[in-house]
Amino acid sequence: MLYYNRSYESAIAAKNKFNLGSSLTGLGNVNEAMGNNELALSYYKKSIANALEINNTSTIIVTYIALSKLFVKTGNRDSAILYAKLALNISRDKQFKRQFVDAAKQLSDLNEGTNDKEALRYYKLAMNVKDSIFNAASTAQIQAMTFDEQERQREIN
Repeated sequence: MLYYNRSYESAIAAKNKFNLGSSLTGLGNVNEAMGNNELALSYYKKSIANALEINNTSTIIVTYIALSKLFVKTGNRDSAILYAKLALNISRDKQFKRQFVDAAKQLSDLNEGTNDKEALRYYKLAMNVKDSIFNAASTAQIQAMTFDEQERQREIN
């Protein structure tokens, strides 16, 4: 909490709206973990308003997912689904793959037991994108290792 309070104060003092949204979401996360759900909701709403004002897509998505989780915790399933779908749609449209995976997993969890067909659909979406992220990272690693080996061979010769 101390870190996020300092980050928040620093963002206010520097008039840095980009960091302000992340700080507000962080304060919301900490308060949610502490059981201060109303305060968490307040921080999330402030973060969303700030992020929308400056078009900070990443913070919007992350905070929508956090709101979804908060609404699960407070028993408001409809709102949880709404915010998870908002996060999913934005992350898909803006190509934020990691957040897409988080939102799809959240929707899979929310539908499990009530709409297993949808739960499976969202789970498959999450795993397909997760695999593509992993495959891209693996390809980059292999390319880097190949380059390093080629450089090592040149040094030997």
